[in-house]
Amino acid sequence: MTSYNDINSKENSFDFESFANSDLFSAVLIKDLNNTWYTGGIPGAGENFTEVVTFLREICQNYKRVMVIGDSMAGYGALLYGMHINADKIIALSPQTTVSYAENMMMGDTRFVNWFKLIRDFPEDAKNLREGMRNSGARSVDVFVSTNDRQDVPHARNLEGIEGVNVTYIDAFDHWMTSQFKRYGILREIVSSFLFDIKTDVRNSLARLNRIIKNVIQCEKYLASNGDLIAVFKLGNNFNLGNAINADKLGFKVNIVTFNGNYKRTTYHLKLNDMIRNARDGFFEFRVPLPSSANDSFIVSRQTLYNGDTTENIGVTDNVFTIHADSTGHQGARSDAVGMDDLTGQMTINPGEWENRTCNDDFIMFSPYIAIDAGRYMARVYFNGRFDDGSRVTLDAAANHGAVFASRDYENMNGLAGYFCLPLCVHEKIADVEIRLRLSGRFNGTIDRVVLETLSSSPC
Repeated sequence: MTSYNDINSKENSFDFESFANSDLFSAVLIKDLNNTWYTGGIPGAGENFTEVVTFLREICQNYKRVMVIGDSMAGYGALLYGMHINADKIIALSPQTTVSYAENMMMGDTRFVNWFKLIRDFPEDAKNLREGMRNSGARSVDVFVSTNDRQDVPHARNLEGIEGVNVTYIDAFDHWMTSQFKRYGILREIVSSFLFDIKTDVRNSLARLNRIIKNVIQCEKYLASNGDLIAVFKLGNNFNLGNAINADKLGFKVNIVTFNGNYKRTTYHLKLNDMIRNARDGFFEFRVPLPSSANDSFIVSRQTLYNGDTTENIGVTDNVFTIHADSTGHQGARSDAVGMDDLTGQMTINPGEWENRTCNDDFIMFSPYIAIDAGRYMARVYFNGRFDDGSRVTLDAAANHGAVFASRDYENMNGLAGYFCLPLCVHEKIADVEIRLRLSGRFNGTIDRVVLETLSSSPC
């Protein structure tokens, strides 16, 4: 396995290190820290290209089948090493296929030409891999390139038409698509297809992921009622996702965007497994006090996340709704609390560290860790002072030492009634919850009090 690196790369970091720790195969991780596109020596393997190839051949003699994989510069290295050791399989993701200065300029790829001018002592077949691949003993070569990267596409076309070389163009991602292949499990699927001698089609796999993820929530509805925003999700009845995706990593981000008032966005993070556990007859309900003044309209968008990032790059787009608030909407001044925890005495705050100083998205207040039961809550942080124009404040709630499950962004503190507030909807007990305040800008004053009001012992 070859590994991409750049001029700031660390010596002991490898792109494919997570795949090396397996009981199914042995792995050798190789990295060219000199940026010679694997045409020179590698510390620990050989002082020049010939010695490195000899080193790899000796290792390969102990195994029935050999695969070489790499991306970008290391994609070139995978092709170069693979054809010299007659690998059974070569996987090259977003590779360069020529390190000729002139040929790259003709392709319109100027990204690495200054590095290419510094490379000396090329192997005879290394400058342009096309002829070398024609005469290679490698049995099967798969090249994957994103059509969104116009500089990568000519390199892939350079290998088209060669026997045993299969070029796949992916209408998604970019040059760094290897990280997305990892995130969606595609890279593991590619490796497994070689290990178990099964066929795989990456484009079909991505299309299947798209269909599965889109059908997790079959329909959804948002409505304003009695001062609350109610969200209802109809969950799909087939959650056997194990063969396609890791359901633990699938979740949703619900954004509530207002047009008026002091805050612009309130965000809630929902995990699929939590929704499944707390659904009733296939329906999951989420209810929070309306984030809007009376008779205002606001936007609700639901974004699908996998492994913490958006799935828009595989065609799963946001669902967007316009909601009209009823006359009982509020900006947070209403308090229907049936209980309250005052966390002021235990909050972590040191005004001397940030008062009268410009903050750049710095935390200025932490509540103590507390456990909260299922129910609906309102977190409030009271302050006394003034924020400079242009300052931004985020009030959030985090669990498990930093995992944010709710947040609210304030962009206009003029006329604010001396406190920030964040509604919470909790479906099951959460341990180690903390309320935090983050500032970008300047504040002259003090944080006086933080409380967590219980609005209801039921989340719905």
